Amino acid sequence: MKKIKTISLLAMGAVALSIYASDFLYFCRNGEVTQIVPAENVDRFVKGTGDVLVAVDADGNEIYSFSPEELDSIAFAEPLPKADLLDVVFNADGTAEDVSPMKFKVERGGGATTEWCDAYGRYVAKLTGNEWGNSDVAEQFYRVDYRGNQAFKDALADGHTLEVLFMPEYTTLPDREAKVFASHEAGGTGIMFKTSGSGPNKLNALTFLPNVSTGTNSSWQWAASDVVPESDTYYHVVGVWDKDAKKARIYINGELNNEIDISGSNFIQAKEGANFFCIGGDACVVGGNKTTGVQNGINGRVVVARIYDDPLTAEQAGRLYKAVDVPKPAPLPKADLLDVVFNADGTAEDVSPMKFKVERGGEATAEWSDAYGRYVAKLSDNKWGNGDVAEQFYRVDYSGNQAFKDALADGHTLEVLFMPEYTTLPDSEAKVFASHEAGGTGIMFKGTWSGPNKLNALTFLPNVSTGTNSSWQWAASDVVPESGKYYHVVGVWDKDAKKARIYVNGELNNEIDISGSNFIQAKDGANFFCIGGDACVPGGNKTTGVQNGINGRIVVARIYDDALTAEQAGRLYEAVDVKKPAPLPKADLLDVVFNADGVAVDASPMKFKVERGGEATTEWSDAFNRYVAKLSDNKWGNSDVAEQFYRVDYSDNQAFKDALADGHTLEVLFMPAYTGNIQNVEAKIFASHEAGGTGIMVKTSWTGPNGLNALTFLPNVSTGTNSSWQWAASDVVPEPYAYYHIIGVWDKDAQKARIYVNGELKNEISISGTNFILAKDGANYFCLGGDACVPGGNKTTGVQNGINGQIVLARIYDDALTAEQAELLYKDVEEGVAASHPVIENLTLLENVQVKAGAVYPIYGTGFEDGDIIVFENASNRWELPAKKNEGESVNVILPDDVKSGNYSVMLKRGERSQFLGTVDFLRVKNFESRAHIVAHRGYWAKAGAAQNSRAALRNAIELKAYGSETDIWLTKDNILVINHDPSIGGVTIQDSNYDDIKDKTLSNGEVIPTFADYLEILKESDYCKLIVEIKTHSTEARTIEAAKAAVEAVKAAGLEDKAEYIAFDYATCKALASTYPGIKVQFLCDRSSEVRTPAQLNNDGGISIDYNGNMLSSNSTFIDDAHKLGLVVNVWTIRSNSEIGEWITKGVDFITTDIPDLGMKYIEYYDLNK
Repeated sequence: MKKIKTISLLAMGAVALSIYASDFLYFCRNGEVTQIVPAENVDRFVKGTGDVLVAVDADGNEIYSFSPEELDSIAFAEPLPKADLLDVVFNADGTAEDVSPMKFKVERGGGATTEWCDAYGRYVAKLTGNEWGNSDVAEQFYRVDYRGNQAFKDALADGHTLEVLFMPEYTTLPDREAKVFASHEAGGTGIMFKTSGSGPNKLNALTFLPNVSTGTNSSWQWAASDVVPESDTYYHVVGVWDKDAKKARIYINGELNNEIDISGSNFIQAKEGANFFCIGGDACVVGGNKTTGVQNGINGRVVVARIYDDPLTAEQAGRLYKAVDVPKPAPLPKADLLDVVFNADGTAEDVSPMKFKVERGGEATAEWSDAYGRYVAKLSDNKWGNGDVAEQFYRVDYSGNQAFKDALADGHTLEVLFMPEYTTLPDSEAKVFASHEAGGTGIMFKGTWSGPNKLNALTFLPNVSTGTNSSWQWAASDVVPESGKYYHVVGVWDKDAKKARIYVNGELNNEIDISGSNFIQAKDGANFFCIGGDACVPGGNKTTGVQNGINGRIVVARIYDDALTAEQAGRLYEAVDVKKPAPLPKADLLDVVFNADGVAVDASPMKFKVERGGEATTEWSDAFNRYVAKLSDNKWGNSDVAEQFYRVDYSDNQAFKDALADGHTLEVLFMPAYTGNIQNVEAKIFASHEAGGTGIMVKTSWTGPNGLNALTFLPNVSTGTNSSWQWAASDVVPEPYAYYHIIGVWDKDAQKARIYVNGELKNEISISGTNFILAKDGANYFCLGGDACVPGGNKTTGVQNGINGQIVLARIYDDALTAEQAELLYKDVEEGVAASHPVIENLTLLENVQVKAGAVYPIYGTGFEDGDIIVFENASNRWELPAKKNEGESVNVILPDDVKSGNYSVMLKRGERSQFLGTVDFLRVKNFESRAHIVAHRGYWAKAGAAQNSRAALRNAIELKAYGSETDIWLTKDNILVINHDPSIGGVTIQDSNYDDIKDKTLSNGEVIPTFADYLEILKESDYCKLIVEIKTHSTEARTIEAAKAAVEAVKAAGLEDKAEYIAFDYATCKALASTYPGIKVQFLCDRSSEVRTPAQLNNDGGISIDYNGNMLSSNSTFIDDAHKLGLVVNVWTIRSNSEIGEWITKGVDFITTDIPDLGMKYIEYYDLNK
């Protein structure tokens, strides 16, 4: 120990100095340690100002100062205990080491990280990737392997102490065992969170849990505290097993919380294979789901993790805590004159000692703020700074409170935390928190024409005079608040110092000298302190007694009796400071703002004139607090003309073109409006795309990299001068009446294009070139709600590929924005976007079904949760039914015994939230009647990667287990059967050409045209699905029959007779097949009333069955029953809607040929489930 060189006791008075062998200098008062300093840091004590004694280091730097009133002893205490079994220290690179004599190797699991902690002056472990208390696996942890260390095991078994300093992080504390510092597999010891159902109390409490027995069997000893740790708060925990005393103790933050008696003294070691001591979890034997060997993890920060060979004493446990205790900040000042708190119902109360009644004016409301953890006032109906009247406000009447007036007059401090909301800041006086009628004090926006500067700046304005006349003291800041941002303002009038000060966001912004000290009170009749305005004497237009109002949010409004110090003002700000996001990027190329009258302006520096097309209109959006464009008269994606749009002409703006060519970002927020399924056409949202350019669009399923009608960013960037589209396609198919925020970035330097949808990066593609190809001359327009084109012919408006819906904003940035900037832009609109998106997505209802008592009705979609309620309702009936989640993306609802026929709206209820799901038609029956099977029309081609009549479409139908996959065949000139619906492909007529002339022609998914032989090879993979072969009508009847017979012979040669059925429009071909091959199934296709055959005629001509379109069957309503009586089957085609599938099942058809076979199979599953 270093010897203290010089000690001066001159200033110590009655202080006694007691010295022990020690490494630490302890400053004490009344037996409590107030400060600990390493003794080697203190060189001497010197006398300071007055009776203060100062401990300094060798360079004379102050370490600690004190007076006799603050201390009664200084001691050199015993050194802190040494952790001789484990002492983990975390390093900057995320690794950790053991600095105890054991020198264990510390293993890091799952990418656990570290970060510097100023409070503790060391790196701490940061665990964020664990599922709290998961009994299978913890992903992030630290651990040491003590399997081969008998000395360590023996030391644990002879009594030990565990110490951990940690901070848990959770949203809601799960009721699970979670291990902080433990080796607990079937034995061992550790510190943990217990469950409410384990141990001696019903709390998720911090617990020390050693396994100590009277014999060799496991016996857990629950030294449970009564402390349930809060998230984001540090806890120092010491667990002691005192073998000799047969006690276990737990200390929390230096205090003994619980002590238990233990009858045995045999320590039961953890199970072999799990001899690991873990930080952030507990060891387990690897196997099954226990993949990491660590379970029951926590999230949070771990500062200290130590194990001591001995059972530490209470005094030692206390000193361990003192050594890590973080000094507590001084308490915040108390607002003793006014402290307004807003309530959920829009009312407010004063929680200061004054207990003023707070009056609410004009139905001001309140809303919850996650950022501040409290309700905040919301003022929205005021005319900013109106000198006559404020409609919404809060105020207190202090006219009869002389103590309040006297306190203001003796020096005071005002504090307000608020967020202004405006479109353009008016140049008028607007009062935030004030009582200013002919005197008084307050915080305000001043006018450019008032006070010491020419700004609409935040200002503290008390009225202080040398006599009795009014004298305003302008403590004006240089801060002109931006709309939508919070500002913390403290105004101080220091009467004794004759100063007025204004602090903005914790910093002193201005201090002024005041010659007088007489506070001039506000005028009688206006002795109100107002939030959101200023008091005035009612009369004339001043109808509410409040004027000069503002709009926005008010979080805090307080008045203090004293003139607060700079340090106190700073701490008030720190108490409410919320991390400020980086400023939003500025759209420097285009920023379209819509006005109430339907016109639009460009608010960017370019100041383009925005042209409105086709009487597009605007409407106010509460969700986004602005006017939005409303487009309703466009034919979605029409490649000739869009009727309603907005556009700017950039043909003569070379700076704009150059900026696009140097890398750019597009941003659009829109809501599509359409009914049914989205049309498979190119539809442009925000684009300039004629033969070049850039834009955001909905692509078709057959363009770009996936088979979806997906949101896409599409710049044209080439290695040379030729057009080269770069498809940055997302996987998002926009649903109607939901908002989508889309950002498209072309990063020229990185040679990348990116698309973000609702704040998430959806795709990034590499681009080999850097040459931006501009849109074609004559079409240099940037369009909202469509795409520019060169007028001519049917292209009458110069805009094409339009959409319907709303456009909220459309912006273009000169730079390639970063991911962080894209996220900030989304966060700015997230609330409105999120509110428009349903709880349940990818929703499918069976819209037309038979029902009976107890039938199980499925609803398909993503996002269902346990506890969801499904409501079926019409004018006569309402049922609220629990939904049972299935393994897939669906729920089942059991219909009630009194279910009735009718049309019902279907609603999801989840707590307070509800979502309209759609409508259904129910037909009450005694027993279900369904004989229908599903045939995939030209295969299941709507699935990604397929095309009509493609190999992929057939495989998809087989995988779907549809009854059949309908396909079309042609016979080439050289007698090769090929698959295609149309008579030609790629401009070549199939029946007039040899196979070699067409064999390389491709389908929209990239496949070459399949042969019938290709299909038969694929059909061999099917254990259920059949091939429904349509014989296309060739140039002659004979050639059609020849093609039909060739198909049947090919099927027979492949051994697939039971896997093929045949259909044809040519009736002679049907009769020829029925007579030549009496064992096969043949159906007559018909969609013309002049060619209809009755079931009796079909039966007489060889037992040919019916394959009529919906109109033919509806027009001949008896055909279904007539056919069934004759033993014929009936197929209806081509069904393309949900409700029609259900309708035709109920009508009793045998087969439904449909473009939506996946939905059809859901109907089949429903009837199979309820047989």
